[in-house]
Amino acid sequence: MGTVTSAIVIGGGIAGPVAALALQKAGIAVTVHEAHDGFADGVGGALSIAPNGRTALAAVDADHVIERVGQPMSGMVMQSWTGKRLAEFGTFDDLPPMQLVWRHELYRALYDEAVGRGIRITHGKRLVSSPAASRASPTAPRPRPTSSSAPTASAPPCAASSTGRAGAAIRGAARLRRPLRRRRRRADGRQDAPGLR
Repeated sequence: MGTVTSAIVIGGGIAGPVAALALQKAGIAVTVHEAHDGFADGVGGALSIAPNGRTALAAVDADHVIERVGQPMSGMVMQSWTGKRLAEFGTFDDLPPMQLVWRHELYRALYDEAVGRGIRITHGKRLVSSPAASRASPTAPRPRPTSSSAPTASAPPCAASSTGRAGAAIRGAARLRRPLRRRRRRADGRQDAPGLR
């Protein structure tokens, strides 16, 4: 196998630009393809970045974005919907504090960082096939066909996806919550909102 000189990253959310920064640091020319036409400004809630997350960003020389958009957190309290305290988490004395960031601010800071370093990010492109997928075993899961008329990107033999295990875990967790969410809505007499199916 020869030396990899170029790659694409599928997904331009938070992980996509970070994966692209890592590939660029390794000397690989990279382009990020995002399926959505627009930016994700204003999308999402608050996230906490643990010290190991900050260390991961430091590996690609991007930890300074946390300084711009984050606020130190000395602890976190989890409460039920009734206000009952369920758990409390503090910080460790020998580690820097977690940082509270708004997802859309972190997204935009990492996006701007990648673009500022010359990484190309295209919008409105969806991965529909790759050479690796055509060689997959007959029992391997097949990519879902899309009904979108968005332009498509065909992956080279080396493609990084920011929607791998983490994406599968998030999708799995969403599936677990759906039945409860639907039951709660039906009990309240409310209908499912579009996009929550």
